[in-house]
Amino acid sequence: MNVQTTPHPRRSSAASRRHHRTYLPWRLESLAPGVTTIAVAPDTAGDAVHTLALHGTDGPITVSVEHGAHILNLLQLAFAADWTHTQTWQRGDNTLTDEDAGPLEVAKARTVASSNPRMFKLAFLAARHAGPGEDTEPYVRQLIAQGDHAAAAGYLEGLASRRADTPVLRACQMRAAA
Repeated sequence: MNVQTTPHPRRSSAASRRHHRTYLPWRLESLAPGVTTIAVAPDTAGDAVHTLALHGTDGPITVSVEHGAHILNLLQLAFAADWTHTQTWQRGDNTLTDEDAGPLEVAKARTVASSNPRMFKLAFLAARHAGPGEDTEPYVRQLIAQGDHAAAAGYLEGLASRRADTPVLRACQMRAAA
């Protein structure tokens, strides 16, 4: 889901950020029930547009654009982060992680003309956080039916990278280290 935001997120004091961070899981639960992971990717054109991917214990979560904008605002209030990079919030430890270390190179290498490379990356991250007993086949079929082959490839690549050692994960780690 694409969300329009202001070019410069509002900054708050450290005490305000700690306060917002304390109540963040509860507030996000009221907007997106069951959410465990939120990936936020910036628009590559440099506009103030972000793509949100919400993932819960039962799979992907869909929310309205208004709720998506509110979710992004809550994350920006709680964390002082570089929002020009892809960020991933985890409910378990209530942390925000900068994810621009590896899958972007894979996304650039696997871009399909009919798909958006950001969707490859978001799907990759969503699959990395999928539960071990989760049935992922319907989600992959849905992506393929929509014609979003890059997102389907990213999701499958993310599932494969959960194993300890895969060629793509090694390549991403080597590129990040270089």
